[in-house]
Amino acid sequence: MTTTTLDACLKAIQDIVGRADSAIKVSPEYPPDKWPSGISSIVFLRDGVYSQPIPGVLQGLHNIGIYVACPRVDMRNTLKALYPLGDKVAAALESNPTLLASVSTFGAITYTFDYAINVGTAAAPALIAGWEFTISDVKIEDSTVVS
Repeated sequence: MTTTTLDACLKAIQDIVGRADSAIKVSPEYPPDKWPSGISSIVFLRDGVYSQPIPGVLQGLHNIGIYVACPRVDMRNTLKALYPLGDKVAAALESNPTLLASVSTFGAITYTFDYAINVGTAAAPALIAGWEFTISDVKIEDSTVVS
């Protein structure tokens, strides 16, 4: 059983993804307000559920989102740089089944690839292109007494 936090798990995933390939230039610990230049990775919490399967053990099953993307500028070169990263990021995550000892287990890694993800607003769009991964059923158990 791990004794970690969701925040530590998000940081561990960001570390793994940031080291998956040298093309990923920026992988900040917490997402910035504006998308950085170059290929960047951003890890974020999607949703999940907490339960207490046995007294004294808090269990979380979380779905974690990851963007590996860059500003949409020169589409041909953008795609040439981004396409190979899908396999590399998935392999980096799969080769670390406890996500740097921050989780007990995790389920499937699903993805989409999008050419026009708006990280701006409707009035001032900022388009990026890239991978959007979801790691499902990230299981964190904490033996801290729940009061």
